[in-house]
Amino acid sequence: MKLVIFDFCETLVNFQTADVFVDYVLEQSGRGKSKITKILISVLYRLRLIALANKIFPGLNLSKRIHLYQLRGIPTQEMQQWSQNYVSEKIRPNLIPELIQKLKEHQQAGDFVVLISGGYEDYLNEFAQQENIAVVMGTRIERKNNRLTGFFDGPDCLRQEKVNRLKDWLSNQNQLFGSSVLYSDSMTDMPLFEWVNHPIVVSKNKSQAWAQQHNFTEIIHA
Repeated sequence: MKLVIFDFCETLVNFQTADVFVDYVLEQSGRGKSKITKILISVLYRLRLIALANKIFPGLNLSKRIHLYQLRGIPTQEMQQWSQNYVSEKIRPNLIPELIQKLKEHQQAGDFVVLISGGYEDYLNEFAQQENIAVVMGTRIERKNNRLTGFFDGPDCLRQEKVNRLKDWLSNQNQLFGSSVLYSDSMTDMPLFEWVNHPIVVSKNKSQAWAQQHNFTEIIHA
């Protein structure tokens, strides 16, 4: 049995989903975007402070953290409904057919599929349930007293953290996998690309130079 790992954003769906999810919840819940947050992010970008922070602390993802903080105070039960709606209204219309087909082929072949992403587990779990994906590893949003705090619960699920999460999960499994496959669009997943047996890069419209440099297999979609 193969272990097949799928990234989510710009791999199974054609956009970056995390910040869009925050905006969706703010709009649908009637809370609206925070003007202060928008101004703060704009100023930080203008001063190049976000780029500097990301360079010094690759896992910090300051802009994403500031964006998420706007959801503080939202009840957990309410988030479940927004997650379901988000998958229905935003995710499903923007799935990449070629990659969804690959997902289904692996499932039909009896491979074990894992979804691992920097997207938020709230909507990733909803999508995975609909697609019969048993294991999801994503960025978690902290809760206290059944309300969102606006902070991450643990590290952002990006870069080396994806490998760390995967290894932790594997250490608790009795199943032995014959080989491993990764589908991802991003060079930031290089730790995962180097970890698996069969790395496959997902590219939109044209080949990516870094994928060619590493001689990775590519799927190029429209």
